[in-house]
Amino acid sequence: MDALAAQAGSPTPERMLLLGPEDLLGRAREPLAPGVDHEVLWRRGDDRSGLMWVEGGAVIPEHRHDEAEHHIWVLEGRARVAGRTLDHPAYCHVPAGVTHEVQGVAPDGCTVLYLYLGTTERGEVTATTT
Repeated sequence: MDALAAQAGSPTPERMLLLGPEDLLGRAREPLAPGVDHEVLWRRGDDRSGLMWVEGGAVIPEHRHDEAEHHIWVLEGRARVAGRTLDHPAYCHVPAGVTHEVQGVAPDGCTVLYLYLGTTERGEVTATTT
């Protein structure tokens, strides 16, 4: 693992955080709920990004993030977010304060990249559709 990878979770403004497959595959996962593991990759204050692995049928129960916008990218498999099934590749934005749940769709579940960004002094979110 290179020096930048060793800095996972604590890059400074003058250092980039670069993690390749060899860095990500060997990292320890933390249990979040039954059938759900995650790994925080980056933090700055209360902002963070990470990977989450959700087994088929596993559920992160309804919850909300009162102070953070929640962004979810489905990288592999199928996820159900707020009742809608998303096949990879997919993206979901959950505004701060909105109740939602995340479920891995059977049989394989999903891998997602998540990003939480605090809402303080961030301004209004604009949705773009094509």
